[in-house]
Amino acid sequence: MKKQLVAFLVSLVPVGAASAQQAVDAWAPAGSQAPIELRVNDPVNGDVQFRPVHATLLPDGRVMLFAPVGTHARAAWFVPTPIGDPLPSVLRLTADHVPVNINTPVDFTDAQGRQWHFEETIFCSGHSLTSDGSIFVAGGTFFYSMRQPNGISVSWIYGMQNTTLYSYPVSTWFRLQPDMIGTGATGSNRRWYGTVTRLSDARMLVSSGFELADTRLQVPGLPVSHHGTNINRSVEVWTPAAPPAASSRSLVSAHLQTPEEVWNPDYTHAFQVPYGPPMIPSNTVLMFGAAGVPVYLLADAPPGTGWITLGNQRRPGTVATDAPNHGTASVMLPMRANNFEWGYANGSVLQAGGGLGSQMERSIDFFELSSGTWAQGIDLGVRRRFPATVLLPDGKVMVVSGYDATNVNPVIRNAHYLDLRPPMSPNTFTTGTAASGEVRGYHNIALLLPDGRVLIGGGRSRGSDSGDPEDEKPNFRYLLPPYLASGQSRPVITAAPQTIGYGTSFTVEFSGGPISEVVVMGLGSMTHAIDMNQRYLQLATPVKGATSAEVTGPENIQTAPPGYYMLFVLNESRVPSVARFVQVVP
Repeated sequence: MKKQLVAFLVSLVPVGAASAQQAVDAWAPAGSQAPIELRVNDPVNGDVQFRPVHATLLPDGRVMLFAPVGTHARAAWFVPTPIGDPLPSVLRLTADHVPVNINTPVDFTDAQGRQWHFEETIFCSGHSLTSDGSIFVAGGTFFYSMRQPNGISVSWIYGMQNTTLYSYPVSTWFRLQPDMIGTGATGSNRRWYGTVTRLSDARMLVSSGFELADTRLQVPGLPVSHHGTNINRSVEVWTPAAPPAASSRSLVSAHLQTPEEVWNPDYTHAFQVPYGPPMIPSNTVLMFGAAGVPVYLLADAPPGTGWITLGNQRRPGTVATDAPNHGTASVMLPMRANNFEWGYANGSVLQAGGGLGSQMERSIDFFELSSGTWAQGIDLGVRRRFPATVLLPDGKVMVVSGYDATNVNPVIRNAHYLDLRPPMSPNTFTTGTAASGEVRGYHNIALLLPDGRVLIGGGRSRGSDSGDPEDEKPNFRYLLPPYLASGQSRPVITAAPQTIGYGTSFTVEFSGGPISEVVVMGLGSMTHAIDMNQRYLQLATPVKGATSAEVTGPENIQTAPPGYYMLFVLNESRVPSVARFVQVVP
């Protein structure tokens, strides 16, 4: 089976080293000004700041955020301010009610005088968009604490057992039944930091996480001490149905059947491979954990048997530490209608940043899918731990945010842009000229919007392993990539279908042509430096005219799993239009 996955070996095109070239971009508000503050009306705590840790773009253009708010972790949404309109200094979100077991914190004092606190939230859950545009959420945080009369306190952070659905377009939250079935080291079905990946057949793959994430002991006068975790390496799938209560679950791999290399303290990175039969089995998933080792999962194989671990292909620079690839951002590279056009196979993956103090912390590396090996990488020129990687509609990959543990390099406030188009040149890797006003480390979010801007928000000043306080930022900025900051004219889509099929022709009409290509991009759903819903696919355009183009839909469901996408047209200078939302359907 491994030979099937890596049979069509190609010669790799070296990506080249980092350069000092710059690209003109812009922040809004500018880095010299205050960012836009996020606030929400909390029913217990009143008007409070909202500190985003999770972000998803919905098919109607709204941005849904999850965050810890007061003693709650709520979901709330907003509609981005149009380009050119005055930006507010404070943006007030519309709050949503998420049905978990404990909808409000529970506090009581027992007969021994001990003070107890319980709550459940979708903070630190895994999530991705389903084929109908809903948000599927796995797990979250079950927190409880006990404080004794003598001042000693103990708190526990467990994962949650349930999955939750934000149903689109009815905009209603459901707690799904039954609870998750994959159990971990102690036999519990809880998940904290579990990953969700949409498979080609519309099922949702749930992998990894913690049963127990942390036990904290606080003795008056002493530092907080931490005592033990339990992990959950099991993998399961959720099969959607209508109504949601009719959905079902099945186990793909039990905890002890799952390779250790898959697990990551901050989410496993997992990608639906864009090929299927006869080349490889359908629903093949490429996964990366903290070890930096590529692992394939054949999700439809008999439970526990579908694993292929490339143990001799560790990410370059990994060393024998506990988690060398922890703190990495991953993204699948843009897929071209002509496979290998840009020197790599469709389905290859970029990884940026990595383990604290490791070589990967300042490097971008490429796992080439067709050869099953790592290609030549790039020196970022700055340490980025927990950066965000964002696919842009012009085909570039943006690396932004993250933190430098040495806290001395101001370039951490700038974005990097990687142009993958051959021939490679000194201009392949550029640094944005504009600097943000703040560093956004652990918990930062980055989301491509349909107008081409990137929403950058949240994040701590550094990270969870730096000893810094948990100063989650209750604000965000818009980043205007070079194609917007340059002021170039943009093409405009004047007509496009709402749904497109696989391998079928449709027409896109536009002004401001001629155009160079048509692409579809997955709607982002990001947390903790990963976004399993990101996807970029160039569509074949056999006929291109001055005001319209004949376009061919995606080749198959492995290449573009059914669901909502943003459709862009690019002019001959590769400046993108504003996107139209389209649904890819079988």
